[in-house]
Amino acid sequence: MKLSYAIIFTASLLFFSCSKDDSVTENQSGTLVLKAVKTLSAVKSFHNSSKATVTNQNANVYQMHTLDFKFNIAEIWVSQDEFNVGGEDKLKWHKIGENNQMKLFGDYSFTAENLPVGVYRSIKIKLKTLFYRIAAYKSDRTKVIEMLERNGDWNGSCTDFNDFAPINYFNSKGNHQLVSGKFKVVAEGEKLTGFEIKPGKITNLYWKLGDEREFDPYACYFDWIDENNNGIWDCGIDRQDNYQCDVTPPYETMWIFIPKYQ
Repeated sequence: MKLSYAIIFTASLLFFSCSKDDSVTENQSGTLVLKAVKTLSAVKSFHNSSKATVTNQNANVYQMHTLDFKFNIAEIWVSQDEFNVGGEDKLKWHKIGENNQMKLFGDYSFTAENLPVGVYRSIKIKLKTLFYRIAAYKSDRTKVIEMLERNGDWNGSCTDFNDFAPINYFNSKGNHQLVSGKFKVVAEGEKLTGFEIKPGKITNLYWKLGDEREFDPYACYFDWIDENNNGIWDCGIDRQDNYQCDVTPPYETMWIFIPKYQ
């Protein structure tokens, strides 16, 4: 009888001890710092009214280098859940930052403290539709212009800066958007391999242009087709085409996410 009571008492202690440990684990948290980074020096001034220098045998085609982007990231969220193509957005999200102004890519940094510990597998980023591409002429790198563009089709407004683009969802399978309420892949290369939030620790998540290599903007170029032949970029009228990068192996994605722990 005494042995039975001893066994029951010991089992009770083990049960309450395990329950307490699980509770502590669930309540632990860490810090996430998401920073947009690139290997480009910041462009200080822009010359929007400058006339183009012809760099192609066709009078209305100019080759350009993309140096930077200036856009409005409205919200960024992260989740420990992972979604699948064809599924719905039923994930549990944690907001890590919000913004209401246009910034250069490298100026974005968000810090989320008290984020629950665990492995995070998904990120969603909500952007405003209009953005600027900071570009230099291939024939003269000192000439830099802002090219106003839409994140989406060309039939929309080039004046509504409050309009939102479709939300981008990143996971290990690439970049997705919701089409009729279901997840659809739009860019397989733009992957999030996942990151971990550790108890009381800081996780740095770098949102980087290109891939893990040093990014050289002058290795890449595109054609600006000046449809009205006025030498000025006109959003909704002019076009871009023939994107190329003289890099081996080639860049497979526009940007990636790289976690570092401290």
